[in-house]
Amino acid sequence: MKTFSTVFLLLVILVISLNAQDIPLSAARVAKLEETVRKSPKDLTSRTQLIRHYEEGKSAAEKAALQRHRLAYISNNPDEETWAFPLTGNWTVDDIKNPDYIALKNEWLKQLAVKRSNRTVRLNGFYFFYYPEPGLAEKIIKDGQNDDPDEVYFSEVLINSYNQEYQVLEVMPSDENEEEAFAVNKNLVMRKLLAEAKKALSIIDKRSAARDDDVTVRKRLLAEIARAYFKLDENNNAKMTAQLLLAAVGEPEAIVDFPGQNDVRYFQIGMSIVGRVALADGNIASAGQYLLNSVRSLNKNAIYSISVDNEFLEELLVAVGRKMVLEYLALFKPLEFFSDEEKLVISKWQNGLSKGAFPKFDEIPSRLF
Repeated sequence: MKTFSTVFLLLVILVISLNAQDIPLSAARVAKLEETVRKSPKDLTSRTQLIRHYEEGKSAAEKAALQRHRLAYISNNPDEETWAFPLTGNWTVDDIKNPDYIALKNEWLKQLAVKRSNRTVRLNGFYFFYYPEPGLAEKIIKDGQNDDPDEVYFSEVLINSYNQEYQVLEVMPSDENEEEAFAVNKNLVMRKLLAEAKKALSIIDKRSAARDDDVTVRKRLLAEIARAYFKLDENNNAKMTAQLLLAAVGEPEAIVDFPGQNDVRYFQIGMSIVGRVALADGNIASAGQYLLNSVRSLNKNAIYSISVDNEFLEELLVAVGRKMVLEYLALFKPLEFFSDEEKLVISKWQNGLSKGAFPKFDEIPSRLF
């Protein structure tokens, strides 16, 4: 069974490959493809080529053909695990009264009703409605939860969705008059994420028989809950959850690290949150040690998921000065996880700190928060 992240990666790969299909089709080729999908309606490759071809069309006949194939794509391939929603149009909230969109929407709702228990169909429907009707997209996932209340998969979909929404709000430009509204919206999104993650964790903890991936999912949920509490300034809850996360990860020197494995990241998240709460409480020395130990105490082979905690660095630099920050940065230089360019950036930070500068630690994106 593919996870939400795996499906999303497959989706991205497929979209990139589809965008690379720029060679125009001849009339003979189009006719042959039309005959192919007439005989084999589920032929995804042929249908995709036809959709891409008709997307370039300007005539009414070509636009009608495009809509026909988009509808056929939904009706014949709703459970395709690499389903690419751009093939059925890049619809936005401004399109919800467009007759073509309404026809596609109705076909999707029909498929969701007929294949109600099919998880992939539900996820694909979520993708289709995510931008034009986010409320409907969320409802589609919540209906899946109601149908299978012992399952956390749909909670993970919503958590990923809320994370993306939060990230968009963080980088979206706003003037002074909008800052308060943006802060309220970010808090609302983070509250929804927190509630969803806590609900999923409760489901796992109450199961009478553990599932194979419960341990992994539980750590991921604890990380999400700890980060959410911290972003919502609920520091005591953030600290307690981070400590639970560290206990679930286990002894840092025993962590076995490889690409795609997240225990190092979870360990750093836990240590960072406990350290930042200590800093907020005025325990500056303890905060510095948590920051250093988030890297220093790890297995020396645990190099793949290491991340610089940019915000913590800036807070600590203001609080305690350069010495501890320089010590922290020195831990990263030998690690192969960082590219040569990133190591040059770390060297630039070190040189600036040594000369009395206060660098902005934003040239290497944090992979923690």
